[in-house]
Amino acid sequence: MTYLVPTLRLDRDAMTKYILAIPKTGFKYSPNTGLFWNPVGVVWHNTGVPSTKLWESWSPTTKEAWGDNLDAYYKNQERWHSGPHFVGTPETWSFVLCDLLADGVHDSCRNRNYYGVETVANAEVGGDDPKSGACLAAFQASANIIASLCARFKWNPRTAIDFHRNCKADGHACPGSLVTDDWAIGLVETRLAEINAGAPSP
Repeated sequence: MTYLVPTLRLDRDAMTKYILAIPKTGFKYSPNTGLFWNPVGVVWHNTGVPSTKLWESWSPTTKEAWGDNLDAYYKNQERWHSGPHFVGTPETWSFVLCDLLADGVHDSCRNRNYYGVETVANAEVGGDDPKSGACLAAFQASANIIASLCARFKWNPRTAIDFHRNCKADGHACPGSLVTDDWAIGLVETRLAEINAGAPSP
């Protein structure tokens, strides 16, 4: 099992520092794939449930406990040794759910060598607007996570980022039909430039 107990809640700058400190060695063997974890990119997801609107209705205690509860849910899934690695939230903090030195479970096409980043949002028509308010904050949090991974591994966001909707085997629309590739990757590129310049999160 590669779930973190408890999950971590890190603010944006602490998240960047945590990711940049991922060591160059120590990546773990997965009995599920027969391979050592060798990440080559990131898959971007959205939760759907909770939507950002639902999230905003929760108490601070419920929000803070959600990462642990999500891992508990994944542990009950048949044959799931892990879940997605991160969740970007609308708060000043986001979650690290799983060991960053080991593979996750989040996209059947890319589990073997892609980090999984969830975003608290339902970015569909009639749902949350990814370009404003709390939903935008959640996508910016995920962009910070992904930009930090790109900085750590020297990845080009244009080639390292994929979206769960591109896994035809899973049939998911995430990170949401209101989210275009260019817009989302642009968020990452903006944050990556700040990280490379040594700037803190806004």
